[in-house]
Amino acid sequence: MKEAGERNPGMMAAILGLDEQVVAQVCAEATQAGGLAQVANDNCPGQIVISGDRPGMEAAMAALAAAGAQGGAAGRQHRRPQPLDGACGRRLAQRDRATPIQDAAVPLLANTSATPITKAADIRAELTAQLTGSVRWTESMQYALAQGMTRFVELGAGDVLATLMKRIDRKAERPRRQQRRRRAGVLWQRHKSDPTTGIRTFPPSAV
Repeated sequence: MKEAGERNPGMMAAILGLDEQVVAQVCAEATQAGGLAQVANDNCPGQIVISGDRPGMEAAMAALAAAGAQGGAAGRQHRRPQPLDGACGRRLAQRDRATPIQDAAVPLLANTSATPITKAADIRAELTAQLTGSVRWTESMQYALAQGMTRFVELGAGDVLATLMKRIDRKAERPRRQQRRRRAGVLWQRHKSDPTTGIRTFPPSAV
């Protein structure tokens, strides 16, 4: 990831207040104009993360600001490989092939397709696809809800995903310990505004 980011330095931005379809269309237009921009994560309704190279991202962010994106987007240098950087994906695929993976006893919800998978071959493909593909988190959680799931537990530190789940469906149940705590917004105290777009950006150390 670090090497890919050094070969193809780029940016990420959290776009607030626009539908995913609108953001995806703007990114496609920026890419057609000669840059590179794409939806990286559909986190929840009204919060979309995009990534790409600097020309594509600057064009997309300006167009999104004009389309009504709310202030608070966070642009920063990132280490996420670009879709055109196939070397990183090929190296990961080689590692995946060398790593023993069995069919899953419990279906896994693939975030790039928002569908359940169990076969080892599909799991390998998903691991590689997530490196440069779009993470369809909202659609993945909506699929889980459609299957009758009502209780969602986030493993590991923090409650980011549990909080996103409440924005996807407020009826979704979270364990009490993962209820969102009100904290001082450290990141928001360290922002600066882009004079050309009005979109607030953060230095890499602040994100």
